[in-house]
Amino acid sequence: MLLERIVSRRALMSQLEAEESEDLLALADLRRTDAVARGIREPETAVSFAADEIAVELQVSSGSIQSRMHAALTVRAELPAVWAAHQMGQLDGWRVCMIAATAYRLQVPESMNALDAKVVPYAVSHTPAQLKAWLRRFVARTEPEQVVERRKHDLEQRSVYFDHDDDGVSWLHAMMSGEDAIMLDRELTLAAKAAGEGDDRNLPQARADVLVDRLLGREGGQAGRGRFHVGITIPVTSMLGLEVEPGTAVDGSFALPPELVREIASHPGTLFSRIVTDPFGGVLDVTELGRFPTGALGRALELIDGVCAFPTCSRPAVDADKDHQIPHPEGPTAGANLWSLCRRHHRMKTLGVVDTDVGSHGRHRWLMPSGRVVEARAHMARPFAAFSKLEATLAGFSDAA
Repeated sequence: MLLERIVSRRALMSQLEAEESEDLLALADLRRTDAVARGIREPETAVSFAADEIAVELQVSSGSIQSRMHAALTVRAELPAVWAAHQMGQLDGWRVCMIAATAYRLQVPESMNALDAKVVPYAVSHTPAQLKAWLRRFVARTEPEQVVERRKHDLEQRSVYFDHDDDGVSWLHAMMSGEDAIMLDRELTLAAKAAGEGDDRNLPQARADVLVDRLLGREGGQAGRGRFHVGITIPVTSMLGLEVEPGTAVDGSFALPPELVREIASHPGTLFSRIVTDPFGGVLDVTELGRFPTGALGRALELIDGVCAFPTCSRPAVDADKDHQIPHPEGPTAGANLWSLCRRHHRMKTLGVVDTDVGSHGRHRWLMPSGRVVEARAHMARPFAAFSKLEATLAGFSDAA
């Protein structure tokens, strides 16, 4: 009885996901119609922003909603058998997204038809991991001539990025060619066996150490080139408890315990920034505590904002535009009138897809197409008096530099 209830509820969840997919597409269509009526010159930007609206309401990333919308659109338009299975609760949203991602890669219409005809029986009777492997084999068998072309395109997207985990550890992810990965794997193993001989490290630990040591140019346990920049956020009410505050990245992507902060502080060239906040999280002051000061106003904005000012966006402020709330030249190029917006959300604002203003306590607000008003994060408040002091302080650093 319990097993049957679990199975039936999973089918119901899949049906509800299909209904949600229909609603996602309906909202996108509505935003497109509204944009045309308002005279927005690029209506598809309004369609794209529909994902941001939903993300704000659900408190999830815009990217996850965009993926769902793109997958639903592709499957509904190109894979009717998959869409029907989804609506009946046979395929959940995760499997539908995997199938849609495979459909994106196909270049021949007949391949899409073959995928729709073959994938459902396999997908409903296998795990997501097994389905992923089946889809990979399907693409290789169905379009062998396009493998070289797809590989070239994929390698153009190669990149390296870091995923900061809990407790001061991080993951390194890199996309490269398959043959380079095989050679790198072998090289790491051989070097790790040689380096770890006679000590108590296991092979995975030694491989990780070899990779880091070689990238940072470490020899004999000495650190290679590079500088740390650590921001320490300190509530003004606990200034005397400085030693218990963690060190955090300026974009909030990682936090370091006090012991590790003190260790990093001993490294040559480490720069600390003390960020003093009020009890509500608003920034009162930023003071550079290191030897090498950074650019005054732009750096202050990056330290204060951390990430793009849109509520669900996590794009680092260091990679974002510095947008004038009141457009220049009417609005001053001053901290109280500036905030960090990633290029995508800056463009949405510029095109008029979404409006903004300043509410109480100096908080920027987003005026959503739905009519809802969403305030920016509390720490992005712009107290004018505090910013005047902040700009004067950092200007002094810039002059000294």
